[in-house]
Amino acid sequence: GINEDLKNLKPIEVINTFFEAINTGDKSRANGCLSPESLLESLTINLESDRLYNDGFNQNNSLVENIVRGKPISYRLLDPDSLVEIKELGNREKIEIEVKLEIEWIRTEFNSPDGKSIRFAILKKYDNGWKIDCLGTGP
Repeated sequence: GINEDLKNLKPIEVINTFFEAINTGDKSRANGCLSPESLLESLTINLESDRLYNDGFNQNNSLVENIVRGKPISYRLLDPDSLVEIKELGNREKIEIEVKLEIEWIRTEFNSPDGKSIRFAILKKYDNGWKIDCLGTGP
């Protein structure tokens, strides 16, 4: 199926693929890099008062819709429990990765003056591969 190749990617490759997809406007592929929980959250946050869920992805709820472009610069693997830097992924089912990147958001107030930012990506392993669960501002 579509995005079938994503299931063979390692966590850092998933992050790179996510940003490549955003930069080329391939929203389906970018969303394919996100976990089911992350996608579900998009459909259930920032709801209008008369709604049970959002009927689609938009700037108010979607990571993919909010990023204009992004380019990872460097990575640090962190143990998700202790937040200590590790060198190898090992046989973990979850990993936290500190990502230094150049990123441009649709909402200009989120952009830093030099365009650089540090985000903490949490990835989980599913039957269909590693997926980004969260791309937060703190560990």
